[in-house]
Amino acid sequence: MSRTKKFLVLGATGTLGSAVATELEAQGAEVYRVGHLSSGTGLLQCNVADHRSVHTLVGKLQEALGEGEKLDGIFYGVSRHSYAECQHALYEQTGAYQQTPALAEMISVEVIGLQNVLEQFAPMIRDGGSFAVAMPVFANQGLGDPSFWQVSAVVDINLCPYVAVKRMQAEWLGAWERSASCKFLLTEIPARLIVEGPVTGIIPEELPEHFFQRAYMFAQVACRQMLDW
Repeated sequence: MSRTKKFLVLGATGTLGSAVATELEAQGAEVYRVGHLSSGTGLLQCNVADHRSVHTLVGKLQEALGEGEKLDGIFYGVSRHSYAECQHALYEQTGAYQQTPALAEMISVEVIGLQNVLEQFAPMIRDGGSFAVAMPVFANQGLGDPSFWQVSAVVDINLCPYVAVKRMQAEWLGAWERSASCKFLLTEIPARLIVEGPVTGIIPEELPEHFFQRAYMFAQVACRQMLDW
């Protein structure tokens, strides 16, 4: 009888995190869903930017897993803002100095938070397991990616700061991968999914059905990558 695979999904209250968790469960995996401390959903909760909060989550998860048990993979879908909120913050505050608070919050969760999670959770992933991060298709290759300019043409903000934060995530993962025993995966978010609405944060009820369909398609790809490792 095959062993049930176990995964941790951080950002499980968001559109993508929720879709990934649901798809993993549909494939027979055991999933531990984690939301922000303010999510109030009854899930495991954590503020990834707070080292102590992450440490507390490690203890709770190890207790749930059982002594000596490890995860088969982690999906990191955490963001301080929904994409729509990022748009508003960066559009309303066009000067570099004015944008600093919004960017600082993004860096706090998407870079420092990622580092906190890597430090404390990487040892909990079995050899050959996976650590997946949602990455906008245009951020994976930087400003030279043609899709970056396609997206820029239809949104009303300067995407460069957002891309810079996502590139920092990718660099962190690259540095960790050189010494880790698990595989790091950058699962690309289709450009259309980003343009049309938020992909992180609490799922708003008014999103159109086709948006959730695209999120589900993303989840299928992400889960296929994670389950194959």
